[in-house]
Amino acid sequence: MAAEAVRAAAQETASRVLSGDRGGLQAVLEAYLSPEHVERPADGCVLAALGSEARQQHAPVRRAFAEAARGFLGHLQGRLHPAGDSRHLNDDTLALAARMVGAVVLARLVDDQPLANQILKAAKRT
Repeated sequence: MAAEAVRAAAQETASRVLSGDRGGLQAVLEAYLSPEHVERPADGCVLAALGSEARQQHAPVRRAFAEAARGFLGHLQGRLHPAGDSRHLNDDTLALAARMVGAVVLARLVDDQPLANQILKAAKRT
């Protein structure tokens, strides 16, 4: 059941933030790296909200998190390199994914709204 919840949450983020024609990479960054996303972890990316807990879970849940992470990377790869092969992730995609997820986690942790906004703004720079 927990594995299915992870998959559903990942799909929700993908459809709401990462997929479709929403103005390209900058629109994805604006949506993902927003104060609203930071303030609502239950409605946001499962990787940023619970990813650090995945290693302590049972194998099916770990697999669901791994699938979610690979899906997230694939969506970003498609945004950065639309004509490329999303199975072969490049360093630009990996760095962007780490920056996005890390920025949301840090913004949630600092307990200082101006600093959180600064973190989000810095992470949006491409």
